[in-house]
Amino acid sequence: MVFCVIVNKNTDLICKKIKNFDKKYTLCNYKNDKDFEQLHTYKDINGYKKYKVELYGKKKGRANSENKYEFAPPIDNELYFGNILLLMKNKETDEYEDLTKEVWEKMYEKLFGGFEDIGGLSINQNGEYVDDEERSVDSESYDEEDYTQQGYLKDDFVIEDDELVEEEYLYNDDISYKIEDETDSSFYDSD
Repeated sequence: MVFCVIVNKNTDLICKKIKNFDKKYTLCNYKNDKDFEQLHTYKDINGYKKYKVELYGKKKGRANSENKYEFAPPIDNELYFGNILLLMKNKETDEYEDLTKEVWEKMYEKLFGGFEDIGGLSINQNGEYVDDEERSVDSESYDEEDYTQQGYLKDDFVIEDDELVEEEYLYNDDISYKIEDETDSSFYDSD
């Protein structure tokens, strides 16, 4: 028995044991092997040159049963249906070996060329990564306490709600008087 990985159509990864290689399709919950075929083989995986990973599944299927998993190039634009079986084979011995979910995830990362962990980073105006602990505006660095809760820089332009002060408005009686004079009917007479 060998461990393999099943990629559900909703992208979940499940590790299962395969007992009968002639009935691989049963691991993907298919009743028969109609249209079940080898879809692709990843051969040159950095750090795993000794192995290749075979993908089995279906290229034909019903609408809404598409597999949503994002496979690495060159099959990143292919459309597959239902569940997909992943098996790892030793290139030297041509024997299947255990493929666990954790091993596949590491291989997957290598197939994509690696992923960068950008957690805690933001991109500034110049397109550079900046630590979230230290933000910058106009190439000046500011600490977190220099920003409002809404994320605006406290630079005398934005006023906090609790700092709002009601101003007294002075009304000029002359202005209202002039307006009343202009609306006088004698204003419109041309005589």
